[in-house]
This record gives sequence, C-alpha cells and structure tokens, in this order.
Amino acid sequence: MLMEQLGMVPNTLPTSGWEDLERKLANAGKGPSVEAARKLITNRGRVLNDVCNPHRKTQPGIPVVKVEESGYVESGMKECAGRLLGQQARFPASFAERKAWVGMSTVIHARLQTSSQQCGGRDPDMSPAAGAALLGTLHGMVLLPVVSCGGCFEGLFPSTSSLPTGGWEDLEHKLAKAGNGPNAEAARKLITNRGRVLNDVCNSNRKTQKQITTVVSQKQSGYVENGMKECARRLLGEQARLPANAAERQAWASMATVISSRLQTSEGQCPGRAPDMSPGAGAALKSTLQYMTITQSVCAVQ
Repeated sequence: MLMEQLGMVPNTLPTSGWEDLERKLANAGKGPSVEAARKLITNRGRVLNDVCNPHRKTQPGIPVVKVEESGYVESGMKECAGRLLGQQARFPASFAERKAWVGMSTVIHARLQTSSQQCGGRDPDMSPAAGAALLGTLHGMVLLPVVSCGGCFEGLFPSTSSLPTGGWEDLEHKLAKAGNGPNAEAARKLITNRGRVLNDVCNSNRKTQKQITTVVSQKQSGYVENGMKECARRLLGEQARLPANAAERQAWASMATVISSRLQTSEGQCPGRAPDMSPGAGAALKSTLQYMTITQSVCAVQ
C-alpha cells in the first residue's frame, strides 16, 4: 500500500538532494537491502507524500506526520536508504526530527506489503526479505544503538537492588501459562530481571556505556516500573494501556531508550558475555518498546 502500485498519492511535496544516493544505488550489488533501498529511492515521492497525507483513503487510523515536518521525514528516508546501502549511521539532529522519524517508521511499517495475502489483488511492494531489511533499518533509526558492552539484564549487575519492585504477581501468573516463542521469552526475561532493569534505567552512576546519558530520575521509578509492566503485558498478549500523564509518558520513552540501547542479543555485541536473550526475543521486546514510544509520541502531538 506504500509503494508504486497503490501509492496513488499526488506528489504535492517535492523531493530533492537524492543524487548521491542514486549514484550509490547504481554501483550497489544485489540483495534484500539493495532491493529495499531501490524501492525507497525510486518511490520517494509517493512515500513522502503518503507519510504526510492527512487525507489517506486507506488505513485512515494510521498516524500522519505533519506536512510542516516533511523535511525531517525526507531526511529520515535518506538516512534509511543510506544505511541500507552501507553508509555510516547518522542520528536525528533534534527531538523534532526524531519524532518525525518515529512517525515515518510507523506509517511505513503499517502500510508496507511484502506478500500478496496482505492485500488481495495487488502485487507486494517488495520481497519479504527486502521488507525485513527495510523495517529492521527503520527500527534501528528510532532507537539508540548498542555502543559498547553493557546490559539491563542478568549477568552484569549485582543482585542487590536499591529500588524495590512490587505488584508483579498477576504477570507472573500469566507468564506461567504462556507458551514458548520470542514474545514469551522476552516477557520472561523482563519479569524475572525486573529489579535489575528498573535499577539500571534509573541508575545515574552507570559504569558501562556512559555514552547513553538517558537516566530516569529515581523519583519517577514508579512510572518506569509501570512501563515495564505494560511492556510485559503487551508481550503476553494483553490489551494495550496508555500512560496516565505526560510525566509517565516521558518516563516510558526514556525507559525504552535505555533498554533498547543496552540489550544484547548476540555474542558479537559483547565478546565474553552471554546474550541477554535470543535475537527473536530481542526483536519482540524492542518492537513492543518502540510501539509504546510511538504511542507516546502520537499522544504528545494530539
């Protein structure tokens, strides 16, 4: 629904400055990432206008990025294409740009079609592998990367916790009845390591990854714990709940940044330390956190 066949969006918003990416694309080889980059670059007008289209006729419930922020959206599209083609990552220059990238990611994620079953009678926008490459790149753009060894989960921090946790009994009961799979694994890791995670999110004296400056005040640890419970609930299939106020919303966003930045899902990220969880569980956890962050960004705009 996003690319050429169904993207019947008038190109009211022009695009520019793509020449360097077009040259890189011409010299690129083959593979899912190149396919995704090619689709994004060659359909950039349709994508930009769809992301910022307040009169979308299909899937009208998906958030729209304001036309005034289209420059930020286009910079995010270029960043995504550049990363797909192997360029070094660049991060948003401001909170406004980051919020636009989050909105762009939400729209593309929701409207991308990678199989004919998703929209009968219409060819997919791209192959499943290319779609996975595109969505994975978008996901990495809206959450800080892992920059050095560290983690919120077991094996790195002492078992003593200065901030206590409480009220997890219902989630523990639900977890006991949950099956297997990435979501259940991620929920189990979050629930059983909740003390470590809470204290790391609110740890102003973090000894590893000091580049990650996001720390939630201990005075707001209750909001962080609420966000952790909400994440676990969603992973276990419960209906989504929204933050109660702006302060809790911001605490959830900061929590998502810390956890996503410090999560380890492969030995290559930190040689000599076992991963916190499998790549599939990590993707499920990050996706859930991302959606919680997207939700708060959308609420903040409304």
